[in-house]
Parts: sequence; C-alpha cells; structure tokens
Amino acid sequence: MKERYNLTCIFIEDIPEKVNEAGENSDEMKEYLVKTFYNMFTDDETDLKKLLEKYTQQIQSKFD
Repeated sequence: MKERYNLTCIFIEDIPEKVNEAGENSDEMKEYLVKTFYNMFTDDETDLKKLLEKYTQQIQSKFD
C-alpha cells in the first residue's frame, strides 16, 4: 500500500507541468489531479508497472 501511495504521488506531481504546457484551466487541472490520484490509488491492478503504464497512457491521450 505504501509503495502504491508513493508511486501515485510521484506520478501526480508531474501532471501540473503538462497541464500548464497544454494551457488547461487550473480548476479543471485540480479536478483531474484528484480524480487521477483516487483512481490510481484504488485501482485493482496489483502490478505497479502495469498500473503506471495504464495511467501514463491515459494522461498522454488527454494532453495530445
């Protein structure tokens, strides 16, 4: 559980930079960060590498 939390925190810290580059609204960014953090932390995936790949793909598609 601690590994998942730490991984999720590290992953979420990079999102604001990408949001700023994309010129997104800060309120939308906050909402997106909270939802992504919750989804990552509660996801049923047990393999942390697969979890990271899953959410990396989702974020990349949002900012493309």
